[in-house]
Amino acid sequence: MEQLSEHFTDVELRVVGQPVRVVGNAKFICLQILEPIREQFGPLIIDSGYRNPAHNEAVGGVHGSFHEYLDDECAADFRPLASASASLEFIFDWMRLESKLPFDHVILEHDQAGTPACIHVQAHVENANRRVRGAYLRSVGKASDTVECDCEPA
Repeated sequence: MEQLSEHFTDVELRVVGQPVRVVGNAKFICLQILEPIREQFGPLIIDSGYRNPAHNEAVGGVHGSFHEYLDDECAADFRPLASASASLEFIFDWMRLESKLPFDHVILEHDQAGTPACIHVQAHVENANRRVRGAYLRSVGKASDTVECDCEPA
């Protein structure tokens, strides 16, 4: 097991045995995005990190998903521990409205009952400072019901 950052491993991000570029993309998302969120809100559970194309298709991911870590892309789906004091909605609002984290998109995903299930965050490693950010709400695996939200850091 390799540490990608202080609190996240290659096992959690599912990059064990992957090419150096893929592991580098995972290190970026851990260091630049997940660690600052963990520092602010406590331990996180990573539901999904890297997905090879076959796995991505099997779980209903879109073709070319940032979860495939193509080129300089990376993504992770996460949630706080059940015992955390901050809700998914609170973390999502902090990310989109207050943080200066270098993400491209942050998505609060809901389950079929409409309950927040996880936060999806994605970024470009090479263009991390480009400040084009978007925030969205949607059901897990259903891009068709995506709703855009404000995304202006304070």
